[in-house]
Amino acid sequence: MRQDTSAFVVTDHPYGREIRFTVSQLDFVMILAIGSRLVRFAQENGTGRLRLDLGHVEFLSGAALGVFAAMHAHIARSGGELLLHNVRDFPYEQFQVTRLDTVLNVWPARSAEILLASL
Repeated sequence: MRQDTSAFVVTDHPYGREIRFTVSQLDFVMILAIGSRLVRFAQENGTGRLRLDLGHVEFLSGAALGVFAAMHAHIARSGGELLLHNVRDFPYEQFQVTRLDTVLNVWPARSAEILLASL
């Protein structure tokens, strides 16, 4: 199943669901528009794997980081797994500065091949 929105595309795979962002900035306004849908995907995830492909994203707001942390909390409580992969350099630095890279499973863009090989 595939769902398109203006900000992301959702695809179901045998290993779980993938949300691929199609916008370059997940700023405050964008997160206001899509944040509740993202959290709903996390709540519906159950024990499965939810992958967020951030390959197009060049900037993350604090609101986006907060939504990712909330998604992680919902999924972890259910025994599932949230993976943020294909993260470009600047957004990856944002995860590092906030130390969210120690809580969330964040894979930089240069590690995408390693992640795909582990599936």
